[in-house]
Amino acid sequence: MKMSITGVAFVALSVCISLDMFTGVASAVSTTGIVGNWHMDEERGQSVHDSSPYANHGRLGSTRGRDGDDPSWILRRFDTSALNFDYDYVSIRNHRRLEPAKITVEAWVRPVASAPTVLPYIVAKGLSAQNNYCAFASYALYLVGEEPVFYISDGTTYYSSPAGPDVVDGQWHHIVGTYDEQHIRIYVDGVESGSGTVSSVPINYSLFPVKKLIIGDADGTNGRCTDYNGFYSGDIDEVRIWDRALTASEVVERYQGD
Repeated sequence: MKMSITGVAFVALSVCISLDMFTGVASAVSTTGIVGNWHMDEERGQSVHDSSPYANHGRLGSTRGRDGDDPSWILRRFDTSALNFDYDYVSIRNHRRLEPAKITVEAWVRPVASAPTVLPYIVAKGLSAQNNYCAFASYALYLVGEEPVFYISDGTTYYSSPAGPDVVDGQWHHIVGTYDEQHIRIYVDGVESGSGTVSSVPINYSLFPVKKLIIGDADGTNGRCTDYNGFYSGDIDEVRIWDRALTASEVVERYQGD
């Protein structure tokens, strides 16, 4: 569709326009391939809205009502609100669109330090306490010590990106993990860590008995997988899943324009 305004033609594109939090300059960021988009701007209530075309909304905690597994709503400087996690989580029902061959997982995080024996999960797909599947998920963003890592699994083992820099410093950080069926990469604040881990294994979505996407925990079952994994502690905002691997330049755009 074309429109003419003062003699200038504008073409409607599949983009979103947002304000760069650092420069105040509006930037155009492609939304092609988003299959889950949770802004966490509700400020209150028991749900996080998925603004992707698939409306895969998330639920706070373990029940529809308020319970001890609910994260808390907080104000965020850059938009309306975010969620604070402390031994709690958001669960999102399974959808085939959340099981792509190529993938990007994106989130803004402000973690606090965890116990050395805990591996805090920011996002996990399909990790389950059932049938001894606590070791790894289909894909996940988590922290090893104070460093973020992204991994994918073929169902028998997992393959991880290089570790990112320390993000436990009281500041918000933009974390992006990608897999293009050739490399597993992680970006922190727009900068790639290392050159990616070479891998061509398919992501396995069939072995795991519970296929939910969990934000703020590994399995969303009150810590049954704590021998390997643990709850995330800190703030999370703007979680997105893409069915493609964002390029390095797109990640920079996301960081600057989110």
